[in-house]
Amino acid sequence: MNHQIGDLFALQEQRVRLYDEFERAHRLYLQTAPEFSGFAAYRQTVHELTQKFSSISVGVMSVEEKLMEEKKMELARLVRCLQNEEKRKLELTAELHVSKKNAVECGRDLADDETVVRIITSIRDVKSKINEHLKDIRYEAEPILLGE
Repeated sequence: MNHQIGDLFALQEQRVRLYDEFERAHRLYLQTAPEFSGFAAYRQTVHELTQKFSSISVGVMSVEEKLMEEKKMELARLVRCLQNEEKRKLELTAELHVSKKNAVECGRDLADDETVVRIITSIRDVKSKINEHLKDIRYEAEPILLGE
């Protein structure tokens, strides 16, 4: 049991690093405006990161499955909620990248672009939910982790 929870948190740490890489790649891409000559490199990075995100998701779903096999249904439910929020965060991040590119293309300031600001707010909300789920998972797993 301890192993699954440790795996879950390691996978979450990998996700954080991937998001940092994703944001760096997008910033570099936007810097090539107005011709956006960095598209090929950005596309390649997106392809590689998509595969890594997918692998992490498979790992998280494996943790959920093992928890269900061990009859740790509340933990499994929390892991599923976490996974759903992570999926939503990735979708919003992709949407944000498109919106930022569109804003830059049209000469709009990102800080003033309504769509960009709306998506950033949505991502903050999702991150808050993810952190709540992680806190709940820690709380729910604590007796098990201490008992092992």
